[in-house]
Amino acid sequence: MCCVTHSCFLGNYFRPRLPEYQLDFGHRVLGTVCTHIVRATNTGVFPVSFQVERDDVHRYGFHVELDRVRNLPGSPDHETVDFVVSFDPRGANLPLGPIETVVPINVSIFVYTVMSCPK
Repeated sequence: MCCVTHSCFLGNYFRPRLPEYQLDFGHRVLGTVCTHIVRATNTGVFPVSFQVERDDVHRYGFHVELDRVRNLPGSPDHETVDFVVSFDPRGANLPLGPIETVVPINVSIFVYTVMSCPK
């Protein structure tokens, strides 16, 4: 605990659960690469950091162009970051037919709790 001008700051990390979203690329012609721009907005109060776990999605032909996002501001600014998700079935040597995968996103929020300190 550290007292600064009679206030204490305790840092806490929270791991929120994200709702699941589906990004549907529809029917694709083999040999074509399609892309979608995804917009992520921090609608919360605290700044948020996140990164995409890319290891597993490459073998299914998906590529996510997003570096680690650090401290994306929340309220009152509600800042946004755009990133590109592309799908290349031929590049991953996939057979014909439906392809599905889950793209894990690791999110962390660092919150400062302000408390009164004894003098």
